[in-house]
Amino acid sequence: MGRKSSRDLPPGIHIDKAGSYWATLEGEDAKRWRERHPERTLPRRKAASLGAAVKLQRQLINDLDSGRDPNAENPPLATLVEEWINQREKLRPATRRRYEQSFRWQIKPLRIGRLRLRQLTHSHVQGWVRELKHQARQDDPARMLDPYSIRNAFAVLRAALNSAVKDGLIPFNPCRNVELPPPDDDEITPLTPQQVEILLAMLDTFEIVRATGERRPHRLAALYHLAIRLGLRQGELIGLRWRDLDLDRGQLRVTGQLQGGKRTKGKSRHAHRSIPLSSDMVRLLRAHRQNQLEEQQIGGEGWNSAGMVFCSDEGTPLNPSNLWRQFAALQRRAGLTEPCKECAGSGKVDEQPCADCNGHGVSPLFRFHDLRHTYAALSLAAGVDLFTVSRRMGHSSITVTSDRYGHLYQGDTHDAEAVDRLLKKA
Repeated sequence: MGRKSSRDLPPGIHIDKAGSYWATLEGEDAKRWRERHPERTLPRRKAASLGAAVKLQRQLINDLDSGRDPNAENPPLATLVEEWINQREKLRPATRRRYEQSFRWQIKPLRIGRLRLRQLTHSHVQGWVRELKHQARQDDPARMLDPYSIRNAFAVLRAALNSAVKDGLIPFNPCRNVELPPPDDDEITPLTPQQVEILLAMLDTFEIVRATGERRPHRLAALYHLAIRLGLRQGELIGLRWRDLDLDRGQLRVTGQLQGGKRTKGKSRHAHRSIPLSSDMVRLLRAHRQNQLEEQQIGGEGWNSAGMVFCSDEGTPLNPSNLWRQFAALQRRAGLTEPCKECAGSGKVDEQPCADCNGHGVSPLFRFHDLRHTYAALSLAAGVDLFTVSRRMGHSSITVTSDRYGHLYQGDTHDAEAVDRLLKKA
């Protein structure tokens, strides 16, 4: 069995600083385990007393003699989560991709992924959530993970552990009562009409043509007009193709979106929809089309071969991270900023630019998704009913629209006496 461990304990039995006993294999038994599982560590079992630890060690030896894997029901957490994702057969492609990204970036490489299932405690999960608050984004190292990404990763872990509870591998889910960062989109922050006017006026007169002295719009001005005037999602805007537009009839069809560089279906059955275009929008899109054709002549064969309405200078689909950086720069140019909360009052110069303001000292007021909120707020203020707003935004139901924007909807109040008159007549 091997030599004795410290404190005159039997071989293979150890005690930690907290006073807990740990049982593992020793000597020839440990050698047999390593020969059978060359890439795995020795199994360990925790006990409250020496007697219980000795009993657990005997169980490990019996498992070794019988060929049973003592860790089959106590896998590393990363293995458990990965198997749970692979077993989900009815996941939409976008959902599966989100699960896999959370696993690959927020679970597998961190300490929590190496813990075994029965080691995991509530404090481990809470510590992992705190660690994620300081993790850089994989696609943009200058920014920290947002609460939405943290909550997504937590949801994947919680669901995998719920499955383990259902299978009887653990008695309860250690994700219970874990404190999460509040979602950053609970508060709807649309642009005001004045801010919309400032932003669009700046976009429509973005640069001066040296030859004529005239001002011309930003090359993607039409994208921001569509975001504000139609409330399209970012992925829907990036994935919009010219074949989806009928400018003669004034119709735009949303047939999908681009996520992670791949074209996917919409979030719900109502996401695929037809939206009427105003005469102003038709005019803007025709001008945008003409400018794009000029760029295509310069770019040559293969430039924007996918026929995207909005593309990069190189003719490739827009990258969401690049689009966010552009929107942040446009807000700084339009003065839609606030002092950076990370830099304000610090009085120090960091070696690296602040992740929030990238060294500018001011942060943009709005996220790109706030343009979609702006469409909803402006539509409701203009008297458009909730049902129409819900359908044009592609929500799964009017309940979603009401829950998110109901407080902005005042309805038709020009005849508040109607119910009273009806009751008096009866």
